[in-house]
Amino acid sequence: MRNTYPSFPDAKWVRWLNIALLLAVVLSLKLPVVDTPFYWDEMGAYIEPSHWLAQGSLMRTLPGLHPDGMFFGHPPLLYTLVALAFKLFNGFLRPAHAIAVGFAFLGCYFTYRLGSLLYGWIVGMTAALILLFMPLYFAQAGMLLGDLPIAALGVMTVYFLITRRYGAYVFSGCCLVMVKETGIALIAAVAVYQSFLAQGRRQALLEMIRYTVPLVPILAFFVAQKATTGSFLPNPYFEQYAFAQFSPYSIVLKSGFILFWIFFAQGRFLLTGLICAAFVWRRALLVRKELLLFALIVIFFAAPFSFIYFVPRYSLPTLPFVAIAGAAALSALSRQVVMAGVAACIVVLISPVLPDRKPTFTNFETDLQYLDVVQLFKESGAYLAQYHMHSPVYAQWPLDVAFSKPYLSYVPLPLNVVGNPADAKIVVTTTLTTVTEQREFQNAILRYNFKPYKAFEKKGKAVTMYCRD
Repeated sequence: MRNTYPSFPDAKWVRWLNIALLLAVVLSLKLPVVDTPFYWDEMGAYIEPSHWLAQGSLMRTLPGLHPDGMFFGHPPLLYTLVALAFKLFNGFLRPAHAIAVGFAFLGCYFTYRLGSLLYGWIVGMTAALILLFMPLYFAQAGMLLGDLPIAALGVMTVYFLITRRYGAYVFSGCCLVMVKETGIALIAAVAVYQSFLAQGRRQALLEMIRYTVPLVPILAFFVAQKATTGSFLPNPYFEQYAFAQFSPYSIVLKSGFILFWIFFAQGRFLLTGLICAAFVWRRALLVRKELLLFALIVIFFAAPFSFIYFVPRYSLPTLPFVAIAGAAALSALSRQVVMAGVAACIVVLISPVLPDRKPTFTNFETDLQYLDVVQLFKESGAYLAQYHMHSPVYAQWPLDVAFSKPYLSYVPLPLNVVGNPADAKIVVTTTLTTVTEQREFQNAILRYNFKPYKAFEKKGKAVTMYCRD
């Protein structure tokens, strides 16, 4: 079912013009960050393993052909793609970040196509721009992590589903789950949605089987991983921290936190308000049966994270659907002639480039404040490389990794990073880690009589160096 607007026909030239404009916006805003050093989980969870993979056969992504935990239990597709780019282009920063920008455009493009399909091209274009300018999406579009590709492949998979291109749906869905296992949630939501639309139990079962075909490769991957490592998800992080918490208090608290990030954080309360208002006063213009699928996708993503590990970027796969619903609500509530102006106001209100934002997450990966941290790390690394190239340095993660691996682009040559404060001449700490980690380092500083030496600060974020004779 499609809502058309006679005064704004979706002509082929309009579609191509919109795509060109969207591509130009994405490239002009995100290409400048391709030379930005790798950041936080990006460097640890994706770049380090991909760098290792690029040094040999790409087949080593398969279970049993690499050290347990090397890829944190994740499927191989994204690592293989990045390692292949490293090999082909003989570089690291630009190939990796070009892939990230490519997925960012892909997500915006299919948000535009899906919004256009359901509500007309104006809604589609508005939704794509709203998605791009969501601070979380905009920031992650400059980092190579698994969640933005899942957002892009997820909305692409839904587009192929609704346009009834089953082969493309299966291919896209397989890519989705083989990039990161959290894509399983979207395939499960699609299968349930298709069973709801079926007539009779037998047909519902057949539809569910048919639309869960993309799960075959990820299930085979997990079986192979279990057989070779003894664990379905050999992630070193969960050797130190609990994978799941089932206490009612924790589930309620995390559910609220997840829903906050999907519907309210970073100005998304505006979109949520529009959706609620349109549902009350312009329901006939807003409601499509596909909104049930959007709701199921949110539920299937949010429910597991209510008891397993969650950080805000894990909400990214739901945001294209929130953007489409919000743009459709805006269209239903306003006249077409003023819609562009209202949409511009919303984009400004949730724009990632607004100055002096309050911290929204401890390591600032949810908005452009992460660039402040990158600059701090780079300045501190340059200082150590200039004045203490051979001095033993004990640093908090991720500084220890940034200072010891030049391909991450913080230091020209590896510094002498040590694993014990007793062996160090300089200790480097940052305010961006957990309270527990900061306390451990402060205890080491006192125990071994380190004195304040040098500090780097930017907009409330700090890296501090301590030295001893």
